[in-house]
Amino acid sequence: MGKVKILADENVRREVVTILKNLDVDIEHVSEAGRRDLSDKEQLEYANKKDRAVLTHDADFTQISEKTENKGVIYVTKPISAKREAKEVLDVIDSYESEEIQNLVIFVPES
Repeated sequence: MGKVKILADENVRREVVTILKNLDVDIEHVSEAGRRDLSDKEQLEYANKKDRAVLTHDADFTQISEKTENKGVIYVTKPISAKREAKEVLDVIDSYESEEIQNLVIFVPES
């Protein structure tokens, strides 16, 4: 079993990615991967190839993931501070192994 690795969608703030990187989370922003302006389906396919769950604010990923095998989706459902978002994502990563999050959509924040 392994730690959850993340691909951050375009709508995820760089501040969140930086905070998580500073906490030793294996996270890559789509812009770092040269994947800006691609469809959600293409981003999900890339994340699958790289064994990464997708971190997003985009509800479309919840629908696409229902039809496509995936490494997991962490969906941030409402605007929250960057620090809180990073903490919520870290809680997910600490709660699941990479194999356990496959084909799941995790909604954050829970409350």
